[in-house]
Amino acid sequence: MKTILLTLMVFCFILANYSQELPQVIATTSQKSYTLEDLSPEALEQVRLMPERLKKLRLNLLEEMVSEILLEQEAKSKQTSKEALIREIKKQVKKPTENEIRKVYEANKNHFNQKTFEEARPEIIEYLTSHAEQETFKKYFEKLKRKFRVMLTDFDSDLKPQNSIAKIGSRHITLAEFEEKNQTLIRDAQAEFYEWLFGVIEEKIFNDLVTTEASARGITANELIAQEITDKASDFSEVETEILYARLRKSLFSKYNARIELKDIAPRQKIQIDENPSKGNPNASVILVMFSDFQCPACATAHPILQEILNRFPNQVRLVVKNFPLERHKEAFLAAKAAKAAERQGKFFEYIEILYKNQQSLDPNSLKSYAALLDLDIKKFETDLKDKKIAESIEKDISEGKKLAVRATPTIFVNGTKVYNLTVRNLVRAIEKALESV
Repeated sequence: MKTILLTLMVFCFILANYSQELPQVIATTSQKSYTLEDLSPEALEQVRLMPERLKKLRLNLLEEMVSEILLEQEAKSKQTSKEALIREIKKQVKKPTENEIRKVYEANKNHFNQKTFEEARPEIIEYLTSHAEQETFKKYFEKLKRKFRVMLTDFDSDLKPQNSIAKIGSRHITLAEFEEKNQTLIRDAQAEFYEWLFGVIEEKIFNDLVTTEASARGITANELIAQEITDKASDFSEVETEILYARLRKSLFSKYNARIELKDIAPRQKIQIDENPSKGNPNASVILVMFSDFQCPACATAHPILQEILNRFPNQVRLVVKNFPLERHKEAFLAAKAAKAAERQGKFFEYIEILYKNQQSLDPNSLKSYAALLDLDIKKFETDLKDKKIAESIEKDISEGKKLAVRATPTIFVNGTKVYNLTVRNLVRAIEKALESV
C-alpha cells in the first residue's frame, strides 16, 4: 500500500529484540494454526535480523549521547555555546545544485507518486540538504572523537548497569545512564516491530480467509474482492478502499474466529490537547493527534488524507494539531506562529490549508498575504505574531513531542497510541481498533 510518508529519507527504528517473546503459535483461525514458518521468506528474514537491528539502534543512540557530550566539551574549551558551534558547522554545509536535484528526481520518479519536478523539488532539496548536513556533522565529530580520546564498548549480555559503555576523556557513560536516557526510543522500536509483524500476520490470514470464503461462496477470490470492495467503492480513494478492506477483514476474522497471538506492547500516552486547535466532533470517541511541521512535504501529503478520514468518520473522530517545527526547516517555526495567530481569529484550519499548498513561500510577507486572503485583521495578526505566548505554546508542543519520542513529522497518535509505520492501512486499522475498544 502507498505510505503517507513518501520521502526519500526514512529513519527506520523498526526491529527490536522481541523474538524471545514470540509465541510458537502466532495466530489461529477455525481453519488452522499459524507459526512463523507460514510467513514469507522476506518476513522471516526480517525477524531473524531483529537482534542485529536492535544492536545497531543502541549503538546509534550511544553515538548521539557521545556527540552531545563532545559538543559540550568543545564548546567549553572554546568558551562558547553548543548552539554557536552548531551554527558554525551548519555554515559549512553546501547547498544542493540544480543538477544534483534534477538527477535525484530522474532516478526516483516512481517514488514521487506522479509529482512533477517542481512539486517534488522541496522534498529533494530537503533530502539532499539533510544528507549533506549529516555528512558534515559526521566528519566534525570524528575529529572531536580523536581530540577527546573517545572509547566505545560493544553492547553484550554480560554488561551490568554500573559498567561504562563509553569514555570521553575522563567522562564515562554507564549502561544505566544510557538505558534511562533512551528507554523511550528503545521501547518505541519494540512497539514498531510489533505493529509491523502484526500487519504481516494479519495480511497472511486475511488472504487465506478470502480464498476460503470465496470457495464457500463458489466464486474466485478476485470475484469476492470485487463484490466486497470494488463494487461498494464510490470514489476509489485510498482511505475509502482501506475502510472497505478493514470491514471485510473484520467480518472474515469474526466468521472464522481469527486471533493473532501477539502481545500488544505499544504504550498509550497521555497527550495534552486542551490548548490545541481541533477539528471534528468535540465529543468524538477517537482522538487523532498529529505533530506537524508546516514546511514538511510529508505533512502536506498527510493533511488531505486526514481530512478525508474526518469525513469518513464524521462523528467518531476528532483531529488535534500540535506543532513540531523541525530545526532544519528554517521557516517552520514562523509558519507555526502564523497559524497560531490565525487561530486567534478562528481561521486555523483555513490558514494551514494555504500553508501546506505554499511550502516554498513561508517568508513573513507571504504569511501576511495568506492572512489577507482569509480577510483576517492584519494589524492583529502582526501583533499576535510577536506575542511571546504564541512562541511559548509552540515550544510547549515541541517539548511534549520530544518526551513522547517524536523525532520526525508527521507523527500521529490515535487515542494516545502512536501509529509507527505510517500508512493509510495502519491509520485506518488504529482507528477501527480504537472504535472497538470504546
